[in-house]
Amino acid sequence: MKQTVLDFYRQHSRITDPGEYATLYDNLPDGLHELIAIIQGQMIHRLAADKFGVTLTSESRGEQRLRTMQQRLACITELDPNPLTIARKPKEKQVGLCRDFAVFLVSLLRHKGIPARMRVGFA
Repeated sequence: MKQTVLDFYRQHSRITDPGEYATLYDNLPDGLHELIAIIQGQMIHRLAADKFGVTLTSESRGEQRLRTMQQRLACITELDPNPLTIARKPKEKQVGLCRDFAVFLVSLLRHKGIPARMRVGFA
């Protein structure tokens, strides 16, 4: 059976695969807005940190270099073992860039069997 484009984008890549942390995705809501809110409850953009009173340390700046969702989810659960549905306080959120928020969403959508891909460019 030939794989369709939609089937391809339903499958995790090495980057989006939550691996051993896949159970964190179980029982998450299906709505796009709810999933975005969950991501925003876990992460803070490095350029917005100061607006929330968060001073970035060399360790938190290093979180921007996490590439896979397994790495990211390991770090998130290390910072706070609560379920992803519980928003962290700004100082407890993982630091990331726009790319990291997008990868997180693609990972959640693919886990739910929804075809998803990321597009990037320069503004």
